[in-house]
Amino acid sequence: MNPIPKQEINNSVYLQENGAGILARSAEEVGAIVSRLSGDRDALAEMRRRALRLAFPNAAERLVDAILGETVRTEGS
Repeated sequence: MNPIPKQEINNSVYLQENGAGILARSAEEVGAIVSRLSGDRDALAEMRRRALRLAFPNAAERLVDAILGETVRTEGS
C-alpha cells in the first residue's frame, strides 16, 4: 500500500502550524531540535497540550461505524 502523495508532509505541516510539532528537513535539524527540546520542558508540555487538542480519538472506528451505518441504511431502503 502506498501513502497518498504528500500526505506525510501535509500532516507534518499541519502539526507545525498548530504548534504540536516541529518539522525537521534533515538529520542535523533533528539533532538540534531534540537537543533544544530536551532542555525545555515547558516547550514540550505546550506541544503536548496542543497535540492533545488536535487529537481525534478512535477516528478509524468512528469512520467504520459511519460507513457501516450508511451501508445498512442504504440496503434497508
